[in-house]
Amino acid sequence: MVLKVIRNFLFSKNVLKESKKVRLFTHYGMCEGSLFSCNAQEYMLLMSENFASLQEPILYVDKSHCSHSDIKYAQALKFILKEGGALLIARDESDSFDAFLERVGAKSVAKRCTQKPLLHNRSIEHFSHSAVLESILATLEMQKARLISGDLSLSFVMQRLGVELIEWSESISFEYGSKKSA
Repeated sequence: MVLKVIRNFLFSKNVLKESKKVRLFTHYGMCEGSLFSCNAQEYMLLMSENFASLQEPILYVDKSHCSHSDIKYAQALKFILKEGGALLIARDESDSFDAFLERVGAKSVAKRCTQKPLLHNRSIEHFSHSAVLESILATLEMQKARLISGDLSLSFVMQRLGVELIEWSESISFEYGSKKSA
């Protein structure tokens, strides 16, 4: 019976699994992180320490699989930790977040972070990248946000969650704040 429960947990489809949140020290400051997985996708959420108290947090969301992604994510994390917000990135299970965590100076935490037992499960009726992102973003309980993402479907996800988009940009730029309004 116990083996059957474990097997169902490990090989269940359309179930979003969330790791325990951990505090990470990086080159850019302290943040809180957790991992999510659903089917063959893994997601990492890194939040500034002041995230819960922010009125209009910045939310950077990206799903990229190129070799230059880690450099882009390191720049995004530096920006997020300075301005306040969250970074949510997605990868296939075959690709690891360890190299990124090493690049931002969280090398010793990377192994602990990726080996934490998964604690929470949420069933997702119709699996899609947007449905998974919606489930993850719902855990942030935001009222308003400033979105940075090249994925236009995220604006609809934010609408369904009742999050008011203050502004939206496809990428981080020095003019951030004078970009398109959602």
